[in-house]
Amino acid sequence: MASYDMEHGREGEGSLSGEELYIDKHVYETAFESPNATAVGKPDDRQKKRIGTDDDRLHQLNEERHRALKGHSNRMHELDKKRITEALCSALDVSNGEQRLVVKHLQELDFDQFGNQKAVEKVSLAVIRYVVDQQRLEHGAEWDDLVRNSDAYTDVRERVLDGDRGFMKLCEKVKSAVEEQRFRAMTGFSDVPGPDPNLQNTGRRR
Repeated sequence: MASYDMEHGREGEGSLSGEELYIDKHVYETAFESPNATAVGKPDDRQKKRIGTDDDRLHQLNEERHRALKGHSNRMHELDKKRITEALCSALDVSNGEQRLVVKHLQELDFDQFGNQKAVEKVSLAVIRYVVDQQRLEHGAEWDDLVRNSDAYTDVRERVLDGDRGFMKLCEKVKSAVEEQRFRAMTGFSDVPGPDPNLQNTGRRR
């Protein structure tokens, strides 16, 4: 690289100082380039000589925005599930302990498994119906004490379902999903497979 005299300009370079000439000749290497500007050479070559263009920065900002919005959407969905479930529990005279149990099961469910019946209100009502009644039966409650046999449940069900006849099928799916949750919790079962006990350990012994 040629050296420059920062104190004195070279002959024929006018009244600009050496420092000004150096900056003037090299500023293009780090200058910001507009995507609409006319340029010579291949785009890849030009990109190596710049910090970035409007398109680059806009693309980066959009990626960050999409990630933030996705996280925000997930958080809002979880808050909606909790809020709606608590409101239904309050309308059905469910105790605080029963409500916490319902919310716990609900937040662990994958709603996609319920297909077109995955509306939060419907799934929440089905979870309350099964989890609370099962809890009460295990503690010796009578049939009349169950949520599904109360006048409040009949009223809430009519308002939430609005004539939907597929609710009982949803209840069966919810029952299976909750029982699977309980099985996994009791056995410590995980989707991640462990080592096959029938295979010998081929690792190095210490």
